[in-house]
Amino acid sequence: CLNDNSIHYYDDFADLSASSSSVLECDGKQRDDFIQVSLQNRQKDLSFGIGKRYIVRRRGNVHYVPSHPKDNFNVVTQLEEGQIVTATGPSRGFWIPHDGGGWTLTKLQGGGICLEPIDE
Repeated sequence: CLNDNSIHYYDDFADLSASSSSVLECDGKQRDDFIQVSLQNRQKDLSFGIGKRYIVRRRGNVHYVPSHPKDNFNVVTQLEEGQIVTATGPSRGFWIPHDGGGWTLTKLQGGGICLEPIDE
């Protein structure tokens, strides 16, 4: 059974399912503690925007690191209009790190929308 030192936050369900048999062997209190810690960690992530989904409203570059939008030296790929991406870390200003391979702007300097949050 998991003890207090082995309660961890899981980034994806594959990690959780790999250890779920140990969680199921715990008594009710330990299982409740595990669930509570997992929920608190998920709420913390959401407060930073991690896990938030966005729809691509205009084709745009994905940058290795956030920089000037016109910098092409660190472009790793492009997003297509209509594509859905999920934030993988906290934003830096208008830059969002996502599962599309790097960082993309949510808004352009002229006011255009690149990534629009999906209200869920």
